[in-house]
Amino acid sequence: MKDASSEKSRETPVLETPVREILVRLFLLRQPKKLCWCLVMLLIVTVWKWEEPASRASANLDAISAEVPEVTVLTENDPISWGPRTTPTIKTTAPPLDHSSAQQNSPKSPSLNSQLRQGPWTLPLQRLIEAGKRGEEVADSLADLLECQPGMGDQLLQLLLEGGGTLHEKRALLVALGTALSLSPMPGELWADRKGCLEWAIELWIEGYEDLSGLDRWLWQVKGIDGDLAFFWMDQFLSDPQQYPEGSSVRQRWRKVVIEGLQSEIKVESPAWLDQWVLEWIDSGDPEFRQIALGVLGKVYSQADPDLRFQLQSKIDRMDLPWQLQAGKELLRHVDGDQLVSVLEDWAEFFIRHEFRGDELLVAFQRARNIRLDSILQLHGIDSDSESYRMWILYGALGGLDSEGEFPADWFQTLTKTARLDVAQGVRFLALRLCAMGWSHRPRSEFEDLVRNADVSVIQSQHAIDLLRKRP
Repeated sequence: MKDASSEKSRETPVLETPVREILVRLFLLRQPKKLCWCLVMLLIVTVWKWEEPASRASANLDAISAEVPEVTVLTENDPISWGPRTTPTIKTTAPPLDHSSAQQNSPKSPSLNSQLRQGPWTLPLQRLIEAGKRGEEVADSLADLLECQPGMGDQLLQLLLEGGGTLHEKRALLVALGTALSLSPMPGELWADRKGCLEWAIELWIEGYEDLSGLDRWLWQVKGIDGDLAFFWMDQFLSDPQQYPEGSSVRQRWRKVVIEGLQSEIKVESPAWLDQWVLEWIDSGDPEFRQIALGVLGKVYSQADPDLRFQLQSKIDRMDLPWQLQAGKELLRHVDGDQLVSVLEDWAEFFIRHEFRGDELLVAFQRARNIRLDSILQLHGIDSDSESYRMWILYGALGGLDSEGEFPADWFQTLTKTARLDVAQGVRFLALRLCAMGWSHRPRSEFEDLVRNADVSVIQSQHAIDLLRKRP
C-alpha cells in the first residue's frame, strides 16, 4: 500500500532536488542547448505523470457506466415511487419502443432552440402549437397528442419536469396536461398512475414551479380534488408548517387546495362531518384553521338547516370585526344563487351597517341572475325606512350585467319600474343609472322619457344621459 506522500507526489508532480540542481548549474554555466534538452525531457516525464491518473479516472468511469442497468418498461403491477422532489416514473403497458432505426430521420423540434426530448409526441405537439398560432380549433390536435402513446398523461408531466422546451412547447404541454386531468369520462390508456401524477402536479403548483403556474385553470374541475386530498395536505402542514411560510404565496396556494378539496364534498347537501368541523374551526385559536373554515363557510351555510345557521351566526357575531367581514365576504363569494335571498335576510343589516359594497357582492348577484330581482329588492318593504337596504341591493344588482352589457329581462323591468316609482329619490337615481348601463340597443328616446318620469334633479338627469352616451 502506498503512503500518502507518495500518492500526493504522483497526483501533483514537483521538481525533485537533484533535477533542480542540474538545471541551476546549466543556467549558471550558460549551457543553453543542454538546458533546453533537460527541460524537454522534464516536460515529457511530467505529462506522463499527469496522464496516468486521468487514465485511471477514465477506466473508473467506464466501469461505472457498465454497471448502470438498462431502462425497463414498468408493467401495471409495478409500484411507482412518488417520493419528495423526484421525477415521477412513467409506466406504460406498451412494449419498449426502438428508436435506433429512426435516429437519422427523427423529426425536428418545433423550435431550433428546443431541448425537449423527442418521441411519439413530437409531431402531434408541433401540430398543436401551429394550430394555436393560427387561431384554429385545437381539439383534434390535442386529441392526437393525448392518444400518441399509452400513458401519455404521465408523460406530459414528465416532459414538463424535464424542462428544455421552448415557451410555446411548455404552454402546449401544460394545456394538454390540464385537459388530460379534467377529462370525464377518462380514456382507459391515458394514465398509468393518474392519482400519483395529480398529487405530484399539485405539490409542484403549491411550491410555485414556474412551468405549472397556470395549472389551476383546470385543477378545480378535476376529479380527485376531494376531502381525502384536503386532509392529506393538512397532514403535510401539521407535520412541518415551516414548509408553507405564513403570509407567503406558497401558503395561499396550499390553503386553496385544501378549501377546494373540502368544498367538493358538498353536493346536494353538506356532509355532517364537514358541518361539525366548520363549527369547531370557525372560532379556532389557530388562525390558519379559521381561514380554512371561512373558506368553506359559504357553501356550508347555503346548504345548512336553520339550526346550523344559527350556530354559525352566533359564533361569527363573537368574532372581531375583521374576521366578521371576512366571513361575510366568503358567504357572498360562495353562496349558491338560489340561496342568496335567505343569506341576505341574515346578513344584509351587517353589510349595510359597515357600508360594504365590495366585489363579492357583485359576484353573488351574478350567480343569482336566475332569481327575480324584485323578490330581493322588496324584501324589507318599499317605504323610506328601507331606503338604505334598497340602495345596497341596487349596488349589488350591477353584478347582473352579462358579457353583452344586458340585464335579465325581468331585472331590467324591475329597474325601470323602480326608477319611475320608488319613493326615495336616491333609489330612483341609482336605478336610472343601472338602466343606462344596461340599455343596450333600445331607442335612446325611450330612455330620455324614462329620465323625465324619474323625477330626479337636473344634475342627476344629465348624469344619467351622459352615462348612456358613453355606453359602447
